[in-house]
Amino acid sequence: MKYGKHMVTKACLLGVLAILLCLMSACAAGVERDDISNSMDYDKGYDYAEDSTVSSESLSSGVPSVSNKGEASSEPESDGGKTEESAYETKIIRNVTQSAQTKDFDAAISGLEALVAAHNGYVENSYVNGTGYSGSKGGRSASYTIRIPAEKLDAFLAGTSELYVLTYSNQSVSNVTTQYYDIVTRLETLRAEQESLQNMLAEAKDINTMLQIKDYLYQVIYEIESYETQLKLLDTRVAYSTINLSINEVVEYTEVEQSWGERLLAAFKQSWISFGKGFQGFTVFFVAAFPTLLVLGAIAAVVILIVVKVNKKHNPNNQKPGNEQ
Repeated sequence: MKYGKHMVTKACLLGVLAILLCLMSACAAGVERDDISNSMDYDKGYDYAEDSTVSSESLSSGVPSVSNKGEASSEPESDGGKTEESAYETKIIRNVTQSAQTKDFDAAISGLEALVAAHNGYVENSYVNGTGYSGSKGGRSASYTIRIPAEKLDAFLAGTSELYVLTYSNQSVSNVTTQYYDIVTRLETLRAEQESLQNMLAEAKDINTMLQIKDYLYQVIYEIESYETQLKLLDTRVAYSTINLSINEVVEYTEVEQSWGERLLAAFKQSWISFGKGFQGFTVFFVAAFPTLLVLGAIAAVVILIVVKVNKKHNPNNQKPGNEQ
C-alpha cells in the first residue's frame, strides 16, 4: 500500500509540472504576438510619415516643408546604362597666354585666322593697332582672344609655330569637376523643391498661403536660372580652351636670354640702324630746305660784297704796314 501511495504522489507531481509548463509556453507565445503586433504598428506609422505630403499649414512657421519624396538624391543616378565614372566625367579648363613677334605682319594675321577656322574655333575678341612699321622700335600690333575646341588645342598651338616667333608662353589648367557637380546636385534639389511648391500652390485655398508659396517659388526659380547660367558657362569653358595672344611687328626678332656679347652686338646693330634712320631723315630735310638755303646764301653774299666796298671807299689809303715808304 505504501508503494502504491508513493507512485500516486509521483504521478500527481508530474501532472502539476506538465500543467505549469503549458501555462509558461502560452504566456511566452502571447508576449511574442504582442511584440510582433507592436512592431507592425510602428512600421505602419513610419511608412505613413514617409508618404505624407506637404500641407499648407506648414507655412505658418515661415518655411515651406517639402516631403522626402521631392528631395533629390546626392548619389549619382544611372542614365541609360552609363557607369558612375562616366556620370562624373572630369571637367578641365585650359587657358593659354602667348606673346609673339613677326616680320611679316599681314601674313601672320591671315594665317592665324585661317588656322582658327581650320580647327573649328572662333575669334572671341580682336584688335589691330597701327598702319605699318615706323621707327626703330615701333610697328603694328594685334591682340586676339581665341576659342579652340579643347581636343584640338595642342594641334592648333603646333600649327602657330610656322606663323610667328614666340617670346612668351604660359598654359594653365583648372579642374572644376567638384564645382560642376555641386551645381548639378543643387539644381536637382531646387527643381524637386520647385515641383513641390507648384503642387502646394495648386492645392492652396487661402490667398495669404498662395502668396507665400508664390514668393518661395519665385526665389527657387531665380536660383535655378542662376545655377543654369553658371553651368552653361562652365560647359563652354571646358569644351573650348582660351588663347590670349598678342603679336608685334618687328624688323629684327628679339633674342630671349641673350649673353653679354650678344647684347653688345645687338646694341651695335641697333646704333647703326638708328644712324641710318637719322641720316635718311637729315637728307630728306636738307633736300626739302635747299631752295631756301640757296636764296639765303645769295643774299648773304650780296651783303658781304656791299660791306667790303663801303669799307674801301671810306679808307682809300688803308695799306698794309709793310708797304709804307
